[in-house]
Amino acid sequence: MKKIVVDSSTIICIAEKCLTPVLAEFVKKNNIELILPSSVYIESVKKPLQIKRFELNALMIKKMIQDGTVTVAQNDAELIAKSNEIISLANNVFWAGNKPFELLHLGEAEVLALAGKINASFVGVDERTARVLIESPKRLKTIIEKRNDVELTIDKDSLNNLKRIVGNLSFIRSVELMALAFQQGLFCNQLGDGFESLKATLYALKFAGCAISEKEIEELNESDFI
Repeated sequence: MKKIVVDSSTIICIAEKCLTPVLAEFVKKNNIELILPSSVYIESVKKPLQIKRFELNALMIKKMIQDGTVTVAQNDAELIAKSNEIISLANNVFWAGNKPFELLHLGEAEVLALAGKINASFVGVDERTARVLIESPKRLKTIIEKRNDVELTIDKDSLNNLKRIVGNLSFIRSVELMALAFQQGLFCNQLGDGFESLKATLYALKFAGCAISEKEIEELNESDFI
């Protein structure tokens, strides 16, 4: 069984666009265990259930948990310690002058810690920061500098220790999960099997917060999914 540890950014994007039935079919068809760390559960379900604006999203995610599509991992001392170490190191990788530049919050750190602990096949993260920090920290530095009009330096010791603790992780976004679902014919019941359904879905996820560019979407060809 493949295991995917999912951050709130990914599960919320999918729920916001009412794509949870497609995700449920994809998980079942591919024998995947979709796992939320406890802090991600709190962020995507427990707290939003108390906020009318976000309650519907939370109910859809909660239904997936009740149906067994998604499981919630329980914290233990080892996971808590590793999460705290990851967040401390990550938030000391970049410095603006004599101040560290904060990058990760607890949910993202728990996702990385849990994925390493259980040897997950993929880490589901839609936001750019956590993914690019691990995959290409120099690129992230450039992005942050341009976005915030700030000059950063890299603490190489923090970065190297972070990479050592996190290990080799493979990342996947909601757009890639939905593209795979489309390729497997799982859009038929919800959206139809036309290629325009996939592109509309990817744009919807982009506007919900998934880090994907319009260029990436427009460069897709229908022949890639045959």
